[in-house]
Amino acid sequence: MSALKPPPLSASDEARAKTLYRAWFKLYPNIANPIDINRQEKYEHLTSLGFYDAYLFVRARKGNLSVHGYPYPWTQPEYWNGGKPVKRDRTRRKVDEELAKAGFEEWFSRFPDIDNPTDFNLAAKYNFAIEMGWEVFGMMQAARKKHSSSKNDLYPWTTIAYWKANKPTFSKA
Repeated sequence: MSALKPPPLSASDEARAKTLYRAWFKLYPNIANPIDINRQEKYEHLTSLGFYDAYLFVRARKGNLSVHGYPYPWTQPEYWNGGKPVKRDRTRRKVDEELAKAGFEEWFSRFPDIDNPTDFNLAAKYNFAIEMGWEVFGMMQAARKKHSSSKNDLYPWTTIAYWKANKPTFSKA
């Protein structure tokens, strides 16, 4: 699956994904983008679904692009609010660098060739998130988001390039 253009959903997957989004926005009408796991509610919801349903969330949200003609408007909270604007919660977490870096070190020690552990597009990433728990995984997500939006390489250890360049010898203490 390309990060920019995921394949369209089949009719049955689209129906299932829409049902999942309906359930999400019924529970959390003001918390948009359930695949951006920056809140404990999102983490707990996605990790309770099972990998395939969580993956449908990801594919629908990432597939709702202009190149596809925005085929999944129901991934947006406004759709479920009768088209009216929704005041979005923009919660940001302060990054515990030690905890977040330890999570990335653990990820890249196990999966040195798979980038971005905070994107649920592979079962290994989903299972890792569950294993790490909200505190570690939430810090990893917060660090990755801040690094991605930073112009000064704020947390380079959130990237596969950092771990490949530094070739750490991972140790289990």
